[in-house]
Amino acid sequence: MMQVCKPTKADKSLTVNPERAILMPKFVMVFSKDGKTQIRYMSYHADDIAEMVPDDPKFPASLAETVIKIRSMIDEAR
Repeated sequence: MMQVCKPTKADKSLTVNPERAILMPKFVMVFSKDGKTQIRYMSYHADDIAEMVPDDPKFPASLAETVIKIRSMIDEAR
């Protein structure tokens, strides 16, 4: 299990709105199953983020961008 974090960005984000914290941890799970490497990562769509953190118009797009970057890194590693 790996946690992906950019502390300076996280600090700025939480200073703006501490309710964002629930969506901030980004874990990537890597394990073996049936002799194959498995990768699991929970990603969020901007619409889902907007529902979970209402009244925070900039955060959904910012977090969705981060999710896309992490997903891209995972796909590249495969």
